[in-house]
Amino acid sequence: MTRPPARGLVVAALLPAVLVLAGCGDVGGPGDADPVRAGAESETSLEGWVGDGGDDLTQAEIDELVREAWQEGGDVPPLDDSDLCDPPGPDGAEEVEDTEELDMTLPIGTPLDEALAADGTTAVLVRADRTDDAAWTRVTELVLAGTDFGDGEPGPCGEPPELYQPAILTSDDPAWAGLTAEAAIADLPPTYGYLLLADGRSMREAAAGGEVTVLWVDLGPAAEGEPDLPRSFRSTVDVVAEVEANLAIANMGFFEYADSADPDGVFRGF
Repeated sequence: MTRPPARGLVVAALLPAVLVLAGCGDVGGPGDADPVRAGAESETSLEGWVGDGGDDLTQAEIDELVREAWQEGGDVPPLDDSDLCDPPGPDGAEEVEDTEELDMTLPIGTPLDEALAADGTTAVLVRADRTDDAAWTRVTELVLAGTDFGDGEPGPCGEPPELYQPAILTSDDPAWAGLTAEAAIADLPPTYGYLLLADGRSMREAAAGGEVTVLWVDLGPAAEGEPDLPRSFRSTVDVVAEVEANLAIANMGFFEYADSADPDGVFRGF
């Protein structure tokens, strides 16, 4: 990826003359010729960005120029001669705090409506079938796996794209063994949230190693004047994060996913 061309970016405090970071002329519209986008090779070394005067700059000054260019024009290629892309740590560009993997498991006995009332929680994955522990572990891994909503491109330093993590808790409480969508809707308090039931079908699919689905259940109060809206549907686990993200911000309605399921009743994406 290349930074959009910039005209005569002057850094008087650092260089005695005009410092041109990349290209020349104003940024044009879609119809303007662009030698980089047209296939011309672009330099990713330090000289390609700061010119011959780069030898007079300190490393800190170089990195600051790169950061400014990044903020102004978007992505810039990694600089071979800069430590901007060095791994963080004692010898790297910057320190980062240690992070621990979040435990998304609810304590045994936690009421589902109480869990859904917590800030930042959209749904709870409930183990409704207890025949296969390994299959349950596999279902939770697939449901909680992060999803890349971008273009799949790596970051400017080659790092993997940042993944979206669905706000879904898990419940392995034996009290929910055999829970069905109908029973959940009838017996649980109306709550603005959703259940994902890992039922017998989910477990068999996970054990078989093929497509895995879960059953979504809408626990919210029935829509006034529209009692016939669907309250459940199945989806494949690979679209769970997409569904959760859109339901969490009310970008789409539950019924829209239910109505978009394939003829076999499973939503596999738009």
